Amino acid sequence: MNREILFRGKRKDNDEWVYGDLIQIPNGRKFIVNNKFGACIDKDGNFINTEAPFVCEVFPETVGQFTGLCDKNGNKIFEGDILLEEEKEYSLEEYGEKVVGTHNIVAYWNEKACGFWVRRTDKPKGKIYVPEEPLCESFAEELKVVGNIYDNPELLEVEQ
Repeated sequence: MNREILFRGKRKDNDEWVYGDLIQIPNGRKFIVNNKFGACIDKDGNFINTEAPFVCEVFPETVGQFTGLCDKNGNKIFEGDILLEEEKEYSLEEYGEKVVGTHNIVAYWNEKACGFWVRRTDKPKGKIYVPEEPLCESFAEELKVVGNIYDNPELLEVEQ
């Protein structure tokens, strides 16, 4: 397998982002392990012989997987990233309407489609547009990571 499997999450002790392998234990706690030696866990789910920053407990809701794709600037795209989709025209002939605009979109895992997709967060009033679509390499190369849903929720606010 040639694709990179990588996770990120915000540390519980200092709110910094960490990147590495994900460990989930039965009680719901999640950890990011960032070393080449792995980690040892005892029967109670406690780490043995590990020290920060190699093993970091993270807020479970902030954990996101690397999509395997990079934006137009070469930045890795993770679940929960907010991406800027610059001027793009959607031609929906069946409705006789075209939509042009800049959109913020969010990368997420689509369970039903078993893949990474993007969801547009704004809907121009009275306009028809494509609300969701698969995130593929050619599309990702047109996008720019501008933040994430945890640190930059204001980027998701829709102007009226």
